[in-house]
Amino acid sequence: MRFEHMPTPDLPVVIIEDRFTNEQRDYMYKELTLLNRPEIMLSPEESGSATDAEGNATKSNRAAFLHNVYKDQNVSPIVQQVSDIWHNEDVLRELTSVNKLYSSFSQVNYQGVLLSYYEQGDEYPTHSDSSLFTVLNYLWYEPKGFKGGNLVLWIDEENGAEIELSNNSCVIMPGFQPHAVTPIDMIAGPTQSNMGRFCITQFGYIVPE
Repeated sequence: MRFEHMPTPDLPVVIIEDRFTNEQRDYMYKELTLLNRPEIMLSPEESGSATDAEGNATKSNRAAFLHNVYKDQNVSPIVQQVSDIWHNEDVLRELTSVNKLYSSFSQVNYQGVLLSYYEQGDEYPTHSDSSLFTVLNYLWYEPKGFKGGNLVLWIDEENGAEIELSNNSCVIMPGFQPHAVTPIDMIAGPTQSNMGRFCITQFGYIVPE
């Protein structure tokens, strides 16, 4: 893993490059292919979405919470590979050096894991999450089959940073951080099954025991 910081202290966000080993990714790719079908990956209205003033879903991808797919989401290879993030000592050291907000990161004791898939025209306008911390893990098949799908992080309503993410990268941020996803443009036509962008989102909470 390699860590990168945002160029401004106004964005308490950490980016991890080379998040997973090749062996970990092999396990995850098999599950991504298995799950990415219509009966599992649901519409924005069915899979949880930020909404506009009229209560309409704002995102346009397909997604599924893995606790709705598995009786116990911890049997999922994806969940098994991503879950170490909350207690990884190198990650904790890096986060607390960036901002004291992350002093409670290791206390997360419940996570919701959302698998999202973006293809032609899919995007997610500016929103924030209800979680204490949000972790975004990005994977796609090579060669890359799309353009766009960049992450936009907002400092305020007029100022922000657009990040062109790398395959096998990860973004860690407070849940309240406003963010958006720019539209996907498929390179080889309007749709290519499994050749779009996958995002595995971990929503971290501290639940009283």
